[in-house]
Amino acid sequence: MNRFLAAALALFLGISFGAPPIASAAQAPITIGFINHLSGDINLYGQSMKLGTQLAVDAVNKSGGINGRPLNVEYLDDASQINQAVAAAHKLIQEKVPIAIGSSASSFTLAIAPIFEQAHIVLMNSVSTNPKLADVGQYFFAMMPGDDEQGAAWNDVAKKLHVTDAAVVYINNDYGNGVKDVFVKDFTASGGKVLGTIPVAEGGTDFRTDALKLKDLHPKYTFIVCHTKEGSLFLKQAHEVGVTTQWIGDTAMGTDDLIKADGSIVDGMYALSVGQKGHPKYAAFTKAFEAAYHQKPTIWSDFAYDTLMLAADALRHAGTDPAKIDQWLRGVHDWHGATGVVSFNEHGIRLASHAFGLYAVKGGLWTELTGNL
Repeated sequence: MNRFLAAALALFLGISFGAPPIASAAQAPITIGFINHLSGDINLYGQSMKLGTQLAVDAVNKSGGINGRPLNVEYLDDASQINQAVAAAHKLIQEKVPIAIGSSASSFTLAIAPIFEQAHIVLMNSVSTNPKLADVGQYFFAMMPGDDEQGAAWNDVAKKLHVTDAAVVYINNDYGNGVKDVFVKDFTASGGKVLGTIPVAEGGTDFRTDALKLKDLHPKYTFIVCHTKEGSLFLKQAHEVGVTTQWIGDTAMGTDDLIKADGSIVDGMYALSVGQKGHPKYAAFTKAFEAAYHQKPTIWSDFAYDTLMLAADALRHAGTDPAKIDQWLRGVHDWHGATGVVSFNEHGIRLASHAFGLYAVKGGLWTELTGNL
């Protein structure tokens, strides 16, 4: 057979000499999107969630992928800028991914959720919690309970600690305002007195004036909802100007990074933690995370892990049609993950009954005090 005839036969049979065979559609990877803060001022969240997400991807592919097809995640960095998150959302829509995951900060998620809703692409979220997310549309699902749940849990803490009056420090964005508003409403309805509410500028570095305002209130208890970066600076500067109070933090403050930043300043501080940890799935997740990355997981890593795992289950059962994925996710009830049992309400937001625990810093470690609230 001459070379011309061989080449013609190869073309007819779809053979390419010297090139690897093309994977069939059944074996081709399924790609989903990931938008988060991988750089910029709030990259702590995005980087932590990327680690949890990739750990789950590796576990999925090690166990056979999605019905034999590898799962791939396209990681997009919003650089801690909302306009970059919006650009990333449009990129993923053009690529027709069946599922996108993101972002961290509620203000970012509120910006991109309507874009995916209009495109009828499922947006799954790990840690955004603003109550406004309940109204963004049908194709949105949140793995972490909303701020209304967290604000209510803060009120439960106030009852357990017999707090009758308190000050509130909050980061002045969608997240901070969401937690603060629900807590203030529930706390005052329960007979509590709010001495004052003090906003903290997102991205700020000098909070001494705000700390002095807090000092003038002489609060025995102060509830603080803040990102770790701004929150740790506020605590440090409040200490420097002589604020003495019992701090009670939100879930974002209950991290090892806070202890590393402030040391003895935060000794005795309380903070909420969301997610159930005293069960085998969380222990297995922690073991795998530490083996892979040689560090402890954050409260964002485990929620990111569960988000990817649930997305993988949706793809296995519903395929890659976003409408069918949406329908399958709406039927999720008592799905067991590293963060506990997952069920969604009618808005796609995770239910949070008895999902919050209260922790305190003791000897440089977060120690559970009261179990689930």
